Amino acid sequence: MRTAPCVNCQQETLIDAPGTWRSIEGWEQVRRQGGTNAVKHRRLTGSVCCASCMTLRTKQIHQDQGDLFGS
Repeated sequence: MRTAPCVNCQQETLIDAPGTWRSIEGWEQVRRQGGTNAVKHRRLTGSVCCASCMTLRTKQIHQDQGDLFGS
């Protein structure tokens, strides 16, 4: 079982466990009518966040949640 430290609480987190959040990189295309399409050429960055930390972070963050993994 692969683990990595949660980016928030540093608790060892199972990477492939249901409920674990994994940071990704990829490409999205801007649509004419606004918004974007799904992420293409997706790849994992290696950062993970446990479900409880993500719940807390989501409640504390504004609309732009881009800073969770330092982006």
